[in-house]
Amino acid sequence: MAKKDKNRNIQEHQSKQKNMGNNHSKDHPEKKKTEEITNMAKLLSFESIKKQILHDRCLLILVALTIFAGILRFYHLGFNSIWLDEACTLDFARNSLSGIFDLIDQGEVNPPLFYYLEHFMLSFGEGETVLRFVPALFGTLTVPAIYILGKEALNQKNGIIAAGLLAFSSYHIFYSQEARAYTIMLFFFTIALIFYLQSLKENDIKCWILFGAFSALAIWSHFFVIFGIGIIFFHALVVGFKNYLQSPKSLVPWLAGLAAFAIIASPMLYAGISVLINRIATPPT
Repeated sequence: MAKKDKNRNIQEHQSKQKNMGNNHSKDHPEKKKTEEITNMAKLLSFESIKKQILHDRCLLILVALTIFAGILRFYHLGFNSIWLDEACTLDFARNSLSGIFDLIDQGEVNPPLFYYLEHFMLSFGEGETVLRFVPALFGTLTVPAIYILGKEALNQKNGIIAAGLLAFSSYHIFYSQEARAYTIMLFFFTIALIFYLQSLKENDIKCWILFGAFSALAIWSHFFVIFGIGIIFFHALVVGFKNYLQSPKSLVPWLAGLAAFAIIASPMLYAGISVLINRIATPPT
């Protein structure tokens, strides 16, 4: 009888241990998920970002270059008076959103994206600083973008050199302080090139779509960027021609990028052709 009770106690103890193990295994995924969220929060915290910057020499230099670039582009931003082209920007930005788009039919040779941004900026006033804020901001943001492009194309060192050259470029500073679309176009085109280089390495459909999207935004900023974008799409065909012949499926990401570009840029492509025809048809005065 005592032996039976002993065996029963052992079985009950083993059963309890088994249940505890099952409960622990059920809680384990939740515990793991909580730990992952905690670790992610730590990575995204200000202190961790600061430590990463301080320990990464190139990143530290890039932050310094971007700060200097911002100072150079925003310093005395409203010092000079608005000149002719900037006055046109102000006049166009005063229109409604639909009215800005209609300007192309009326003979305006620049796409409307920059005028849309300036239209919203006018809610802060119509002074020189307000008009030039957007170009100065995008001019500053192009510095880290150029670094990433140089890093993707070659390495970190070349990325830093490229960022340094742009940060202190007198021409880029000049155009960053002008209420025109040049710095916005350069920013979007630089981002497009970054995704293009990533697409060549991985042939990832997301990278191709992002390349097409940012290329389209560059077109919405300035018509002449179409020449650079056309060359890049052609280059992609030439570089991947053998792969496309051997595996037609590998062409799908490229086609997805082209489709993204065509969908977003189609209004501007049509408008650009109209502008070109009008320019050719109109005799010089």
